Amino acid sequence: MNTANSRPALALARTLDLSVPSNQLAAGGALAGLLLGRLSGQSWAGSLRTGAGAFAAWATARELDPDHTQSAAAALAAELLLGLADSPESDLAALEELLAAFLAVGSLRLLSATVGTASTLPEQLALAGGALAAGTTDHKAAALVPGAALLLSHTRGDDLGPEEPWTGVGALVAGLLPTLLASNERDSLPARLAAMAALVVAPAAVNIEEVSARNDLDTAQIAQERVKSSRLLSTGAVALGLIAGGSRGLRPLSAACAGVGLWMLAGRAGTK
Repeated sequence: MNTANSRPALALARTLDLSVPSNQLAAGGALAGLLLGRLSGQSWAGSLRTGAGAFAAWATARELDPDHTQSAAAALAAELLLGLADSPESDLAALEELLAAFLAVGSLRLLSATVGTASTLPEQLALAGGALAAGTTDHKAAALVPGAALLLSHTRGDDLGPEEPWTGVGALVAGLLPTLLASNERDSLPARLAAMAALVVAPAAVNIEEVSARNDLDTAQIAQERVKSSRLLSTGAVALGLIAGGSRGLRPLSAACAGVGLWMLAGRAGTK
């Protein structure tokens, strides 16, 4: 999403270069979701959830599959349709779902290290704060993604992950603490169908052999093992959301996983 000339100081900083066709599609899809949501009778918050959710699905797929823009396009289209068919229960629910969706985007961005720079302590603490906030909602599975991503990134043994594991541990604790409070999980049939579709194609999605894309700083190729870790974490989060509840907030992640898996299957079918 960044051009090679951009020099982001933050690992979460990815600008949207509208001269790139895939980025134009992402921006157009977000705007289309907002407008179509309003036309279908959704509130402004619900329409924002539809448009931004479609963008979140696209952005998540770009972290999971940096080599192919087609999987991101499929994820955007799927989430756009799901968002129109699956209106949030309330304006507050719409905002909670957006929090869960973008918490997953940021966590996977740090794990895949697609920007090419190490995450700062404020960024890690911001993810921990997001985990705590998500944990107080009905999106318990999404609340665990930041801590798992930080810990997995730490174990990679390169200079792109946290030097110490404590922020990852803290983020996991922050995400788990609110589970002590009783709350009802909100789910829906479209969200569960998206999660099941993602799990069906998961074996193809996680079987990644190489990554040829370079990071945003153009200093090195994006590490295949990091991207694979992101895909495994995403699949685990989708499965947990399906089992424990809270799959609506992870619907963009489910759409992204399904898009990546379908693209991988299509690519293998084309080589036969």
